[in-house]
Amino acid sequence: MNFSGNDVWYSVTVPASGLIGVEVQESGVCATGIGLYTAPDCSAGPYTWLTGTATGVCSIDGLGGPNGDPGIVFDPANYGLTTGQTVYIRVWERNNNENGSFTICAYNAQAPVNDEPCGAILLTAGDPCVPAEYNTVNAQPMPSGLTIGPMTCGMPGTPYALPAQWNPVARDVWFRVVVPPTNNMTVTLFAGTLTDMAMSWYRATGNICGPAYGGSLTQITGACHDNIGGGNNMPRINSSTSGITLTAGETIYIRVWNRETNAYFYHGTFSICVTPNNPPPNDNPCGAIALEVGGGECILFPTTNENATNTGASFPPTGSTVPALCGAPPANYLDVWYTVEVPLSVSGTNPLIIDTDDVLPLNFAMAAYRDVSGTGCPTLLTLTAVGACSTAGSTQGTPPNATMPRLSLVPPTITPGETLYIRVWTEVNNQQGPFSICAQTANPPDCTGTFYDSGGAAGQYQNNESQIRFHCAEKAGDVVTLNFTQFSLESGYDFIRIYNQPTGPANPANLIGSYTGNTIPNQISGTVTASNPNGCLMVVFSSDFIITGPGYTYKVSCGPPAIAVPGTCSVYSISASGLNTPNVTTSFDPGGQGGTTYPGNLGVQNAGIAPYHIRYCSNTPGEAVTMNFTSFDIEDNFDGLYIFDGNIAPGTDLSTVTAQQINSGNPAQLTWSGPYNPPVAPNGAFWGESGPGTITATVSGSNLNGCLTLVLYSDAIVSG
Repeated sequence: MNFSGNDVWYSVTVPASGLIGVEVQESGVCATGIGLYTAPDCSAGPYTWLTGTATGVCSIDGLGGPNGDPGIVFDPANYGLTTGQTVYIRVWERNNNENGSFTICAYNAQAPVNDEPCGAILLTAGDPCVPAEYNTVNAQPMPSGLTIGPMTCGMPGTPYALPAQWNPVARDVWFRVVVPPTNNMTVTLFAGTLTDMAMSWYRATGNICGPAYGGSLTQITGACHDNIGGGNNMPRINSSTSGITLTAGETIYIRVWNRETNAYFYHGTFSICVTPNNPPPNDNPCGAIALEVGGGECILFPTTNENATNTGASFPPTGSTVPALCGAPPANYLDVWYTVEVPLSVSGTNPLIIDTDDVLPLNFAMAAYRDVSGTGCPTLLTLTAVGACSTAGSTQGTPPNATMPRLSLVPPTITPGETLYIRVWTEVNNQQGPFSICAQTANPPDCTGTFYDSGGAAGQYQNNESQIRFHCAEKAGDVVTLNFTQFSLESGYDFIRIYNQPTGPANPANLIGSYTGNTIPNQISGTVTASNPNGCLMVVFSSDFIITGPGYTYKVSCGPPAIAVPGTCSVYSISASGLNTPNVTTSFDPGGQGGTTYPGNLGVQNAGIAPYHIRYCSNTPGEAVTMNFTSFDIEDNFDGLYIFDGNIAPGTDLSTVTAQQINSGNPAQLTWSGPYNPPVAPNGAFWGESGPGTITATVSGSNLNGCLTLVLYSDAIVSG
């Protein structure tokens, strides 16, 4: 610190109670410092550092951290100052290279209510952990006269490396908790603006409240912690894993402080919670946690066996059984459970892999089981071992963790589609702690990656091509989603047609859309149905005998179906030829906009003209299409518009889908001269000038995209 810069002086009078705070706000000057002095006589001096030592009480940083405007908060009583005494404040520019303006203030600061053990804030043990935020603003060192045993962890280094030196200067705050009926508990701190803290637990005896202190606080053996690990520098103490014996109902005092080297005096925020040591939810097989299976990659799921109990040969529900553990398990092996649904893509060359990693050094084992009871939870489980167990082999970590297990399973040992139970336990008696686990296939599935036409990323497709691809989610209930990033086909002659189905041949009723030309299709997702439980998409590409193009590129992903957001529905239409038109907001009859009449002979077989057929569907599963007819004029009795609540494929015999028809109440058309379908005219078509008004589709298992289908028939004369 450079003391040779220009300085100015101020003074403050010690108040009758409370703390003194001094803060500078820099404006024209920067890099200021603050020092506190006392003197027996203002004019004669001598001026000495407040502590009377060479280090003194000074600041070049903000109260909350480095590089801020300097500030100090201190307790006059801790430095032997008395009410009415004058403290001199020296402010200087410590780089000795500039002058400028600043503002300064002194104020009567208040210590936090839990600055001393007597004011410790009562915390309640609850499950789950709900962190509550607190701070160390204006926290002061421990008061003189109170005996507090030194911490055994969390020292920030010189000059306070020893507990005896560190104990009096730590800016600590205090909490207390009544030990829950479990006789064990866990206290966890979470980072706020403070990210490197420490914690210790104490038992109190005698009077710990001032000013006539007579009691003491003794740190509990093993109850000091300052680093969870894995990049987390906040503390956590579990009485079970730390070997701390507690008694239900006793009061434990918790001391926390900022321990970061050269930053222990900074104020800031943190959060804390206390949980009783209840067994984890996956302590037995019927509480097993389901693991997602990664396609070709291990996505580690954080978990723990803390507070777990042993799953015996029999367990709830009554009568459930599991084989004994392999190897030589310790008395307290503290196992936890998971389930994995074996992907359909698993094969002899694409194994199912279960891998683990630890946070702190652990030595675990793992085994797989299947339930052969025929009933399952919550009625009965009869678990039998699948393959051999594992006591090592993890490929996670750098270097790989040699004491954590890894399983690799292939058919016929396992069967695609079945559910496996995965058991993880410790090979060291009573060893417990956080770890991670993942389930994956060795190879990525077809439900990921980027796909091109036959020309690849840069070339063109060929003439006379016919290509079919299937993309299916590995997990039932998930759906496939396609996102096109390039699209350029010969318009009207080369097509991509996409169907909502898991296998061929193509079923027109499952057609989502037919795409041609240069307009990139919107995002396309599969729909889960009884015949398509894995949300598969069938992609069919065809080209004619002349003219090619750059082709297409699309990316595939899989996941749960999109959740419908009310009011965000966008609609696409599908013509009879399968042409998909995105973002439809207004639609017209085949005569188009402008009052042109619709064609005659629609649906008359001997004229060779099919009925006008169009479907309107929501892009978002779960959203329903609404049509509001604002203009309507169809020849009475002889022409008819048939409307269906569903995705009705072109060519469907209308008499077979009357259950989905929105019926006008009109009788059958009078003119029905050999139409395409059905042989006999059905009832319920709309005609005249009143129109259907507003019609909304119904979302159902067979109509997840809330489609409406319109079919228009007309005779040879008079149209509207």
